[in-house]
Amino acid sequence: MKIIEGLDNLTALQSLYLSDNQLTKIEELNKLTALQALDLSDNQLTKIEGLDNLTALQSLALFHNKLTKIEGLEKLTALQALVLQENQLTKIEELNKLTALQTLNLSDNQLTKIEGLDNLTALQALNLSKNELTKIERLENLIALQALNLSGNQLTKIEGLDNLTALQALDLSENELTKIEGLDNLTALQDLSLSTKNEELLKSGVKILRKKLPNCRIYF
Repeated sequence: MKIIEGLDNLTALQSLYLSDNQLTKIEELNKLTALQALDLSDNQLTKIEGLDNLTALQSLALFHNKLTKIEGLEKLTALQALVLQENQLTKIEELNKLTALQTLNLSDNQLTKIEGLDNLTALQALNLSKNELTKIERLENLIALQALNLSGNQLTKIEGLDNLTALQALDLSENELTKIEGLDNLTALQDLSLSTKNEELLKSGVKILRKKLPNCRIYF
């Protein structure tokens, strides 16, 4: 399927799955105001548009498209889950009004900086893996966060996590860490994944960490 059409009369529709097609444009959805879940993954979309009327939407999946910018979402204030994995995004933006968001997946993009998440205080799961991040920053407001994936980036230091005391799962594997630090406050942590090129450093750091976080499973 290459175009969205013939859905105007389905005004009571709550879920719509249009993944794995050849769609190039989001259109003809403005009358589906009861829609709560929309999946447009695995298409050829280059722009987020045509969603302003879908104010009841709680879940939106745009996985594996050709999106270069986060836009057109500011009216979707009921959104709880947003998947933008595997696109061509270079900046986190235009998410500040989505304060109900609980799950956000931005993995496998081209992000170089953590930003634009300050208002998302209800966020419980955040995936920023497989990007080009060099620093952990701007996460201090996300005090409800329970799962954080930062694997597959270019991080050299563990920092900026002190406020995330609700965190239960943290993945820092496949980075360029030179020291195991900055985790002492994360007493709720249950699962931690680490890796570093310095095997001896990793082993000694993990040994110390196990004493400080005895209830945490550490994978390396």
